Amino acid sequence: QLADGSHLRLNTDTAIDVEFNGKQRLIHLKHGEVFITTGHAAEFAGQPFIVVTDQGKIEALGTQFNVRQNADSTEVTVVQDSVLIHHAQQKLTLNAGERIRFNQLELAEAVKADPAITSWTQHKLVAEQMPVSEFIHELSRYRSGTLRCDATVADLKVSGVFPLNDTDKALQQMAQALPVSIQSRTRYWVTVVPRDRAL
Repeated sequence: QLADGSHLRLNTDTAIDVEFNGKQRLIHLKHGEVFITTGHAAEFAGQPFIVVTDQGKIEALGTQFNVRQNADSTEVTVVQDSVLIHHAQQKLTLNAGERIRFNQLELAEAVKADPAITSWTQHKLVAEQMPVSEFIHELSRYRSGTLRCDATVADLKVSGVFPLNDTDKALQQMAQALPVSIQSRTRYWVTVVPRDRAL
């Protein structure tokens, strides 16, 4: 909780800097993902709440929203109220239930948000026809060591709700649903392989 009453929930591998300078409330999202519920303490009235990423700025308008800093883009999802996106010389209002992605050069059009985007705040990964390669990439953010998949199973699609606070269980659930096996050299070196190639 910040001095203005705002609540920040940080996902794994996330780093932020907080700067309240009397004129504005700044959150610098270095990398990772953060879910923000803005506060409204009286002493901060009139000071805009702004999240800065490598690709632009997001100004909260009394809001609950999610920001993810990718390697070369920013994703913003609004859960409540709205935010104002500042990108180069453009400004765009993003409302509740909408999502947008932008990079250094382009501000894409807003699309309907998938509620599953913020499921990480409930320690869940919601997959709907998600490629195994993407599923493994997301799951690897929540465990130590190396987690990878064989190229022959990378494009298989997985659907379901998986626990992020028990990644071994999540892998077992995936293996039950697909023709794959989990190959573990150690707890910290795990590979998803075709079932007929399992040791």
